[in-house]
Amino acid sequence: MADGGRVNLAYIEEVTWGTTPASALTKVAFATSENFGMDTATTLSNAIRGDYIKPQVVRTSVSGTGGFPFEVAYADGPLNDFIEGVFRSDWTAAKTTGAFTPTADNAANKYTRGAGSFVTDGFVVGQSVKVSGFANAVNNGYAVITALDATNMTVAGLDLADEVGSGDEIIKHSGSLYQGTTLKSYSIERQFADLTNTYIVQKGQRPSSMSLSAQTGQILTGQLAFTGKAPLAVATATAGSGAYSASAGASNEVMNGIDHVTGIYVGGDNAPGTTAVTYCVSQIDLNFGSPVRPIECLGTLGPAAIGGNSFEFTGSMRVYTDDASKALWDDYVNYTDKALWFRFVDTAGNAVLWYLPQVQFTASDGPNSGGPDSDVMQSINFTCEYNAAVGALAVVTRIAA
Repeated sequence: MADGGRVNLAYIEEVTWGTTPASALTKVAFATSENFGMDTATTLSNAIRGDYIKPQVVRTSVSGTGGFPFEVAYADGPLNDFIEGVFRSDWTAAKTTGAFTPTADNAANKYTRGAGSFVTDGFVVGQSVKVSGFANAVNNGYAVITALDATNMTVAGLDLADEVGSGDEIIKHSGSLYQGTTLKSYSIERQFADLTNTYIVQKGQRPSSMSLSAQTGQILTGQLAFTGKAPLAVATATAGSGAYSASAGASNEVMNGIDHVTGIYVGGDNAPGTTAVTYCVSQIDLNFGSPVRPIECLGTLGPAAIGGNSFEFTGSMRVYTDDASKALWDDYVNYTDKALWFRFVDTAGNAVLWYLPQVQFTASDGPNSGGPDSDVMQSINFTCEYNAAVGALAVVTRIAA
């Protein structure tokens, strides 16, 4: 009998849709299960026989579908590679000022430099950054860029104090990701290691959605879904070697909702505030939809290609009601644009930061009582809108320790 704990899940990004490159596949780190398989569409023959029997079941289409849930950790396959497919884009290169001498400005909540250029350094509005080197600790930490020119970087997420730098200050990130138009695909293979020469490969898999969930008392988790070609059973690994490369960061710390959600910021349009929200959030869910559609041709079994549909980015929060958080109900009633910023940081200091520059609260049950011996909660759904200043629905930035 095959054992679920002996399944290896591996992948490689394709250059040509449906064609596996001739190099080793990489193991998927932190997947907790998988449900890849084949969807078959059938119909019954309507031939008249005179005995109330429809004689044949006719196959009309097949496709490969499925995905896997995963635990969130920095630099693993789901968060670094597959999210490129979900966002249909590539991570930017890491950016840094190097050591320089900026001034922190409290009134404008910005960093100013007298030499060099933030623009030339490659920073862009919407990216998150890590600032270090200031003597005053409030000027160091994680922030999101809300306005930028060559000598000024306005930020949210930090409440700056006036200070002239000493020359040891650095502003950096390890790469950002915006929505793009490049449809990516992957060959995804399962090896049943306790069976003899048993592999199942699914080629041409385009990501159709990714979800993330942060809850109190739980590990941070996610789910990825794909659509592509039908699965194919093979006797050897697709790359031919039978060996899979280890995923980068496979030994990194798995994050949880208590130790590693280090900030939740809600503010006005394109400005998520300078301090973390004071109300108590018990759950955040993010859903990044990049729907795809199979393209089918006469004479071809299964999709001949996979096209892309429009992005659909949504989410929700579950919040305890108090004098501060009741303002969220007012925002929902008044249909007020908001900006949201979440950061997940592991103990080593590796960070993944999610910036939603413009959202609308689209549904809320309001502050409702569940009866005696219960808390008054608000469940708030939101949908991301395109923000022209940022040029995106959402921006994710990673920052290595």
